[in-house]
Amino acid sequence: MDSEGQTLLIYTLIQGSFQPSRLMTSGDTAISSAIVGFELDLEAFFEEIN
Repeated sequence: MDSEGQTLLIYTLIQGSFQPSRLMTSGDTAISSAIVGFELDLEAFFEEIN
């Protein structure tokens, strides 16, 4: 996570190793494939921490 640049790099477990898979920015919604129902509005998140 880069709070100044308002980006979040998502990592995915691939064949036993975590690999960067998607760069998200403010305005995106991060949705977990591991935690059913978990969503994170990145615009609201970055506003809260800045």
